[in-house]
Amino acid sequence: MNSLLQVDAAANLAPQLFNRVLQNVARRTEQRGHLRSPDADVREEMLRASEGLLVALCEGASLSIDREEPPACAHCRQPMVFKQNRDFILRSTLTGEPANVPSPYFFCENCHKGCLVLRDALGVNRDGMTESLAAKVGFAGTVEPYEPASSTLLRELAGVNVSGTKVHSVCQQFGAMAESLIERGQAADVRRVAPNETVYVMVDGSMLHMDGDWHEVKVAIIFAGSDRVAVSKHRAELVKRQGLVTRGTREVLGPMIYEALRSWLPLNRWGEPAIRGRVSPHRMVYL
Repeated sequence: MNSLLQVDAAANLAPQLFNRVLQNVARRTEQRGHLRSPDADVREEMLRASEGLLVALCEGASLSIDREEPPACAHCRQPMVFKQNRDFILRSTLTGEPANVPSPYFFCENCHKGCLVLRDALGVNRDGMTESLAAKVGFAGTVEPYEPASSTLLRELAGVNVSGTKVHSVCQQFGAMAESLIERGQAADVRRVAPNETVYVMVDGSMLHMDGDWHEVKVAIIFAGSDRVAVSKHRAELVKRQGLVTRGTREVLGPMIYEALRSWLPLNRWGEPAIRGRVSPHRMVYL
């Protein structure tokens, strides 16, 4: 790819799109018969026009990709072969609407795997969302249930059209990533505490409505005593903590806590967390 974005490919399109924005805003105002809320009209039309510019920029980037210098296969590192141009779906933070964008398609004859170079370069997910849009959708899905997140937070406030089903899909993907980080002990910035420092584990649960049914979600918070800092006369905050959550039973949460504590506590000579009392992955007793 000679250049990440080909400005020339979109430069001639910009005046046309801007004139279209002006005409559409004027038409909307005339249909209403008053000037109230022209800002909403301008915003919506500008987002649509900007979507057109984004697609033009991506099309230019696609044309700049050298078909004669294929990428190496991600699996075997052998040069891939250019086969054809293929369209893929792109959804951005501008409107969230799907747009067709062309990309060179390369194929590895050794691994029998293919790739769309531009799609990979843009980092879009399996739903065609850019990383920026997926982050906003994931955030909306954690603040509100999937349908209100779609209709209220995204459509009404952000002007982005993403269905509740897509919000659910993105949250499932982020959930799987978070679960993997938790299993590897990389979900929090933890540290090993001093031998005489106290580490607290607080456990609770709550009933949440997910996937069409009610589920009990069990949570645990791990923090060191020195991480509880007074911020005012009558108020303190935890400046560092690690959170664990599961829809499983206490037999599932117990091993999660046990593994997480390995990152916090000093280890004894057998390589186990140095906890006073009896401890096992399935039954934990604190003294």
